[in-house]
Amino acid sequence: MQGGFRFAEDEEVQHPALPRKGCRLPLPRTGTHHVTLKHSQQGFTLIEVLVAILVLSVGILGVATLAIQASAVTADTKAREGGTNLAREAIETILSLPYSSATPDSITDALQAKAALAPASGYPGWTVLRREIPYTVSVTGCYVDDPADARGAHDASFCSGSTAGATDSNPIDYKRFSVNVAWTRNQTTRSVTQTTLVSPKGTREVPAVTSLTSASGITITDPSLTSLNFSAGTSSSATGVAWSVDQGVRGQASGGGKSWSFSWDISSVPDGQYVIGAKAYNSAGAYGTPLSLTITVNRAPPSAPRDFVAGWNQSVGTVDSEWLASPELDTVGYTVYRQQTAPSLGSVTKVNCGTPASPLYIVADTKCSDASPLASGSSTPISVNYWVVGVDRDPAGAYREGPASNAVNAYAPNVAPDPITSALTCTTNGDGSVTLSWTQPSQPGDPDSGDRIAFDRIYRDDVRFDRTGLATDDSFTDPNPAGVHDYYVDTVDTHLAESTATGTVSC
Repeated sequence: MQGGFRFAEDEEVQHPALPRKGCRLPLPRTGTHHVTLKHSQQGFTLIEVLVAILVLSVGILGVATLAIQASAVTADTKAREGGTNLAREAIETILSLPYSSATPDSITDALQAKAALAPASGYPGWTVLRREIPYTVSVTGCYVDDPADARGAHDASFCSGSTAGATDSNPIDYKRFSVNVAWTRNQTTRSVTQTTLVSPKGTREVPAVTSLTSASGITITDPSLTSLNFSAGTSSSATGVAWSVDQGVRGQASGGGKSWSFSWDISSVPDGQYVIGAKAYNSAGAYGTPLSLTITVNRAPPSAPRDFVAGWNQSVGTVDSEWLASPELDTVGYTVYRQQTAPSLGSVTKVNCGTPASPLYIVADTKCSDASPLASGSSTPISVNYWVVGVDRDPAGAYREGPASNAVNAYAPNVAPDPITSALTCTTNGDGSVTLSWTQPSQPGDPDSGDRIAFDRIYRDDVRFDRTGLATDDSFTDPNPAGVHDYYVDTVDTHLAESTATGTVSC
């Protein structure tokens, strides 16, 4: 046997790529001896095996890179959200200050005197901690000379770009303040800036809210507390005071004159941070300067994530899992667990959702790929349950896990679910968004015993774009298509098997 062929003397040579009749191959011989190819044994060459390993490695690296990038984008978004809220809080505090005390020279000291904006200890400069992220805050101010009443003499305290004059004896018409909030992630500094104008004109007879306090403090940890009581004081007698949560008006305060109060029902409010605001108005309906207060509600660990799904991904040799986010706004991430149940019971272990070189056991995203799954041999199949828990921080700042989601045997035999039962349609709406519509199969909609359709996957231009929240959803809206795209929809079962697509639509 040599090179996959068997040779014999005085026989014809038959090459596997030639017709069955064969052909003679000139071979060195002595006398009248020659060789004949009897049959071939086809196999993989070493080069083919190396190329296959290279292609598989590139695929696995791409999936891991996408997961890491998605987690980084989510963390960046949360950091930007915290910076934006902090800048907005500083702006609202500036607007609540008396006009005479809000000056470019004194504004920084005035803001730092507020408890919610005080510099954090152990950090350089003016640093405020929000969601455990250190934000560097800076405020600049300048005076504005409105040309409507002519121009006056300017000095360095006036905003740049304005033209001075000599006819306005009182050139300071407005004050402009800019709040810059900066933070650093992955050695890259990002920032947000918000600007406001402060005007004294027409506001002297309008009452401003000068104080806003919570009877229970600004950090709520008592799970038995179902409502918060607030007191607001105004600069002058007000006709009424409207109160809000995250800039959405919730109701009217009770009281009169300069003293007002209201209650906020938090019995069904998820844990998280909320901005409570109050603004007073006069008999003409004109509102004065508002005031806000940040309340942190942290009464319990996160609730169990819903609709956990998991399945063995044969293409990359790992276990993928997805779930819906916990409703609590202070959830910092999720931890996935697994336990082998057959052929023997194993221990409960945390799942590495990162890479073997860079383990990650708390993910900010709502998906995970097991970096080191258990091997599943065909001769001895195994059963491994996966589940997920939400993670937040307790009042002392330590990580705290909530209850577990439903468990899924990720190694169970799996057949794809039924596809949608009607042609996919799309509609372009007046605001530019696109709405997809279809008919869902009747539940469970899956041939596997105990399996069911969990949600639908939306593809845009042959790329995974989004997913529905529930198995019963039969429509999806792309809020910002920014052009024409090709869409199709697959149903997905609890083991992450996808159905075939029933057709593509363009909108």
